[in-house]
Amino acid sequence: MRTLVLALLLTTRLATADVLVVANRGSNTATVIDPVSMTVLGTAPAGPQPHEVAISTDGRFAYTTNYINGTGSTLTVIDLGTRTIAKTIDTGLVGPHGILLREGKLYFTAESSSAVGRYDPETDRVDWIGHTAAGGAHMLAMPSDASTVYGGNIQNGSLSIIDVEEDGESVARRTIPTVAFAEGIALSPDGAEVWTGSVQGFGMAVVDVATETVVARFAQGLNAYRIVFTSDGRFALVPRGNTVVVYDAASRTVNRTISFADRGQPLSIIIPTGSKFAWISTANPHRVEKLDLETFALVASVPAGPLPDGMAYYMEPGNRRRATRR
Repeated sequence: MRTLVLALLLTTRLATADVLVVANRGSNTATVIDPVSMTVLGTAPAGPQPHEVAISTDGRFAYTTNYINGTGSTLTVIDLGTRTIAKTIDTGLVGPHGILLREGKLYFTAESSSAVGRYDPETDRVDWIGHTAAGGAHMLAMPSDASTVYGGNIQNGSLSIIDVEEDGESVARRTIPTVAFAEGIALSPDGAEVWTGSVQGFGMAVVDVATETVVARFAQGLNAYRIVFTSDGRFALVPRGNTVVVYDAASRTVNRTISFADRGQPLSIIIPTGSKFAWISTANPHRVEKLDLETFALVASVPAGPLPDGMAYYMEPGNRRRATRR
């Protein structure tokens, strides 16, 4: 009885407090973190080779993509209260990797199927598939209204633009060459630009959403494994080697470089809407670092599992209102 009561209390806590979930692709686990105090709440199984993660709108569940080097087909549902697997979803698509939650539904890339799928937790089915008409779909970006998917195709270095339908299937209405081995991708907060970055040293490209053309290419010879904008759209953060490079978004020039020295190699970055902090996962050592976006100082650190990669942040509604006023 005592164990049941504690589990129920924890479920309630996670549904009403900020929580950060990190997918550890090196150990098939997810680390559950209190991002305010920077303490580990626990570790949960996350299915085979979890790469990216999303959290349900009520904060009760996390969803990981089981990439398995492009051969997987499942999403794993984690109950954050009990830190157990609640469900395994066979998507019918191969190579799930990137994942985003929009309007209660999960949009995920399926690299080996060259598609983006949408899973509806309420009906427990994949109710829409968008075909990229290009080689692969590794990561994705979307506006908040879920009207369009921007899929980054790592195999042929392009960006597919797919209109989202209520049901059925769609084909990309346009595919734009960007950078070879396109991996990092982000939609600017104002929805005006999509930035894409190469994981193999071919720099970054900026696509103008209105004209659907590449308007800039820069940082040639450099990697952009991830790209994340600050909430005000002023800066874009890019992990590179043992640093995080901060770009001025308007001029597309380097504002500063944050050294991680013995703190490891930055892999993934997340900035919740309105937050004045960023959370950065690192490998060797495997940790999550907290970055103050006003001072650009690293202010806290917490352990994670092996190869902590994709992250998701659930912000309790009251905290969300306070964060946007900072």
